[in-house]
Amino acid sequence: MRKQTIILLASLACFGAFGVTSAGAVEYVNHVKVEGGANYFGPYVLLYDSETYPYGTAIGCAGVRGVGLDCPSNSGEVANLVLPWDVEAEPYIHNHATFTSYFNGYYFS
Repeated sequence: MRKQTIILLASLACFGAFGVTSAGAVEYVNHVKVEGGANYFGPYVLLYDSETYPYGTAIGCAGVRGVGLDCPSNSGEVANLVLPWDVEAEPYIHNHATFTSYFNGYYFS
């Protein structure tokens, strides 16, 4: 019983350390459906980082309107566009896959 409790607590600690986004992240969209080749634009905010988390095997690119776009090397990976300065713009998700998929979007300000 004691051993199982220790294993459970250790597992929860690992999930907490690796499954949580960094402090300061603002989720601007949760589980949004984006058609293949389409974009989903977030709010106009002051930010320096945009992140996209795909569900499944889609290729979700993280972008900042008018500044740039970052696409992961492999399908299903997190995309992260970090800027060397703060900008006032819209973070966005670009679905680089040919099929519809779902994504979460975050920005850091």
